[in-house]
Amino acid sequence: MNPRRVDKTLALARWIVGATFVLSGFVKSVDPVGTSIFIDEYLVTYSLAWLKPASLVLAVALGAAELSIGVMLCLRLATRLASLLSTVALALFTVVTLLSATLLPIADCGCFGDALSLSPWATFAKNIVLLPMSYLVWRSVRSEELWCMSRRTAAAVAVTVAAAAGINIYALRHLPLIDFLPYKVGVDLRGEIGRERESLAAAQRTVMVCRNESTGEVAEFDSEDPAWWEGWEVISTRSEGSAEQSRFSDFALYSAVGEELTDDVLGYAARQHLLCIARMDYLSPRRQHKIDAFLSRAEERGERVLCLTADDLDGETLIVAGHALRCCNVDAMVMRSMLRAGAGVVTLDDGVIVDKRCWRDM
Repeated sequence: MNPRRVDKTLALARWIVGATFVLSGFVKSVDPVGTSIFIDEYLVTYSLAWLKPASLVLAVALGAAELSIGVMLCLRLATRLASLLSTVALALFTVVTLLSATLLPIADCGCFGDALSLSPWATFAKNIVLLPMSYLVWRSVRSEELWCMSRRTAAAVAVTVAAAAGINIYALRHLPLIDFLPYKVGVDLRGEIGRERESLAAAQRTVMVCRNESTGEVAEFDSEDPAWWEGWEVISTRSEGSAEQSRFSDFALYSAVGEELTDDVLGYAARQHLLCIARMDYLSPRRQHKIDAFLSRAEERGERVLCLTADDLDGETLIVAGHALRCCNVDAMVMRSMLRAGAGVVTLDDGVIVDKRCWRDM
């Protein structure tokens, strides 16, 4: 084969593998908390639940490593080391995704975080294509020194790794740089939930199981079908629905006594702040100081503040950082989707999400 064509083919393979690692590593790095949720699922499936306390560390390491490998491949920095790491990683991912599709099923591989959902079989096919590409790139540079590199190259690699780790650390200390989840700034939460409820109701139909009064024949009719009105006796009914799972199906707010407050909260016409606190024991003195300052400013402006928590509630109000707040219960996973932080605020204006902040930035 023409050497120039071989070089172009290898360069294309290097770019494809590198770009895939950059994309996969970036979407993991901008949301390490979300990545840790996928890792938790893998750990439970593989009977490694005892490692769950380290899932956040593993998420940061995985996102930073993938992003660094991808950038190094695209920029030809320490190509032998980068291609070796990518080949080993792809071999491991291929085995894991095959198991996820067969013996140890997992619905979503999480390789592209919440940005792109792929089934295990689709991910397995992707890895089967990328693995030989990565191997060929490694074979083409195997004569290079593995660890010996110039000072300029070493500095570039160090900057790449530091930048990849920095993206993760920033997202952990604040909020994801890019929000791929449904509860992002700009979403009309009230409108979206209302439309999904209407769609779900329209997709539901009532089936009438009837017996013919003359012949005894049993048949099923749609409740809107007039054929069963005369000569048929209704034996039973059931509801069927063909609607797909909605993005906001789990969003519901409840009072301490179990009364649903979703419509009351989302129907508020002015600006309001949803102070999200995963656990009340999370409120250290420093966090309480930040929250106290925020609540004082909100009170001065006459803006409503509600406290959302996954903790059990003893009453309708709680004392938070010295302020008495009306509180609602919310599902823990919904809260993690709304705000990738143990404490922070989601601001609504007439049902629209206009701002989200971690407690550090309140």
